[in-house]
Amino acid sequence: MPPVETADTFLDLLERSGLLRPDLIAPLRGYDPPGPEDKSLPQRLAAHLVRQRLLTAAQAAYLLRGRVRGFFITTKYKIMDRLGAGGMGTVFLCEHLILQRLVAVKVLTGAAGGADVPEGAVQRFYREARAVAALDHQNIVRVFDVDSAGGQPFMVMEYVDGTDLHRITTAQGGLKIPQAVDYVRQAATGLQHAHEAGLVHRDIKPGNILVDRAGAVKILDLGLARFHTDTQRNENLTARFDESAILGTADFISPEQIHRTSDVDIRSDIYSLGCTLYFLLAGRSVFDEGSATQKLIWHQSRAPTLVTDVRPSVPSGLATVVAKMMAKRPDERYQTPTEVAAALVPFAQAPVVPPPSELMPKAPASSYRLGLCRMPPPGSSLRLSKTGSGRVAAGPPVADATEPDSPLDGPTPFPQSHSPTQRVPDAPPAPPSTPLTPHPHPAEAPGSGRGPGGP
Repeated sequence: MPPVETADTFLDLLERSGLLRPDLIAPLRGYDPPGPEDKSLPQRLAAHLVRQRLLTAAQAAYLLRGRVRGFFITTKYKIMDRLGAGGMGTVFLCEHLILQRLVAVKVLTGAAGGADVPEGAVQRFYREARAVAALDHQNIVRVFDVDSAGGQPFMVMEYVDGTDLHRITTAQGGLKIPQAVDYVRQAATGLQHAHEAGLVHRDIKPGNILVDRAGAVKILDLGLARFHTDTQRNENLTARFDESAILGTADFISPEQIHRTSDVDIRSDIYSLGCTLYFLLAGRSVFDEGSATQKLIWHQSRAPTLVTDVRPSVPSGLATVVAKMMAKRPDERYQTPTEVAAALVPFAQAPVVPPPSELMPKAPASSYRLGLCRMPPPGSSLRLSKTGSGRVAAGPPVADATEPDSPLDGPTPFPQSHSPTQRVPDAPPAPPSTPLTPHPHPAEAPGSGRGPGGP
């Protein structure tokens, strides 16, 4: 559809979209906001609304392209932006219209945005929801609701105004030692809660640990989690979908998980958490070269390079803790996450400096204005539905076949303006990660002022 050319057309689209109440739109009729001369009036109006925080940049961009549908998921969730995407779906930042709070909504779709989702992915999605619902801890992302629209499941989760440890670490070439220790100590506290609930995460890694602006840690992505004590709650999913697959991530997987993923316990998560701490300190994975297959072999047979050899400033006592977490035999590791947290306390200094603001989402949670629209009436609300092309669209069928795709449509989702914080899993089985590029420690060099040794 051609770009919007007149102010009235833009405002009409805005009103039809339902993003703003009519009383907020009416004062804009006939208004000519200031702006660059090379920008059209609709573009200046859109920029004005973004500056006033009445629209997000993503919403404005879609309206300027003539799109009016797909800004809501059922009657309750207004899409503000896209947080991230994977091979099997997308996570949106949404406003819960009843509670007027920000939430993260994970929508499960087929590959490339298609509506057909493999059975294993759907069942794993629901298992993740049950796993997270069984937990209530400050260091684990909470789930509020699970529903479906147009036959596609979605999960409503706590929104974490932050980013993951993989991005933070790679951007800095490694973390300051007290910071890395404190983040892992918090993660161990969350894992202890999961352990007491009978859960094993099975995919602990830096990318699945979020840190918010204040430095609080949240574990996410329990898509591979398994109930270890009450195994009936797994609904035999491991036997049906996991038995012949290696589940986890090659850089952080435990030796025993490679052999038989259904038999692992919390000590497997402790191994992966040890690999995570190594990554945070060294700025590279334990085995930072080689193929995924080689890494799986090395986790079982090769002693890793000591973290002190990669980063000499790491205290020897802390290096001993890391080595014990990554012991090849489970009975030689710490036996519970509580033991890990206690071992790390001497190396964590308070207060810990929060992550750099430039690595956080561009728009803080406090910048979003909520309660700006009416709730769509029952029966006429915008909803996820399957289009004839098999892609995900939003809203009821429309008579105009030229109606543009919605922001939920597969190939043209909201542009990702946030850092990739909360994501959806890829299709099962989860593939091993690609080798990570080793990062130097610029802060270890005198006068660099960055990374783990910086101020």
